[in-house]
Amino acid sequence: MDGWNKLQFTSAGANQIKVENPSAFNLTFNKFYANGRDIEKTGMVPAKGSLNIELPAGTGKVSEVKYNIINDFGTAGDMLTQRVN
Repeated sequence: MDGWNKLQFTSAGANQIKVENPSAFNLTFNKFYANGRDIEKTGMVPAKGSLNIELPAGTGKVSEVKYNIINDFGTAGDMLTQRVN
C-alpha cells in the first residue's frame, strides 16, 4: 500500500488533529495514539482529502502521533511515528 507514510498531521485547536492525505488512496486507521493515549474514534482519510480527529479532554499539546493503517487485505500494517505540526 502506498500513501500511508505521506500523511500530514497538524494541530487543529485544543482537542483536534487534522490529518491530510495527499495520496490517491483512501486510508483507514487501525490504531492511533496521541501522546501515548489510544484514540479509538478515528476513521478513514479520503484520497486527496482530510480528516479531523477529536482528542479526549486532557490529552494536551500533541507533538507526535503513532499509527498504523488497514491494508488492502484487511490486515494492519506496521506502526509509524510522525510529528504533528
